Amino acid sequence: MQKKNFTLNDLEGMAEVIIKRNQKGFWRVKKINITINPKIEDPKMRKRADQCRKMFEQYCIVTQAVREGIEVNVNLDY
Repeated sequence: MQKKNFTLNDLEGMAEVIIKRNQKGFWRVKKINITINPKIEDPKMRKRADQCRKMFEQYCIVTQAVREGIEVNVNLDY
């Protein structure tokens, strides 16, 4: 948002994590729903916010890593 010179006066966000049991009965995170509530009244600024969201989804390293699957390595180092 800084690169696009986009500033907000107020912003709230919420994440909802959906967990379900897998085939073996273990709990796993199945879905994460993110809701961002920017306080924007101007339609032009809302359009710019939509563009920022698209850029975020494309470039955010965490979002894309989760979507593509993260390799997890567990080591015991005695």
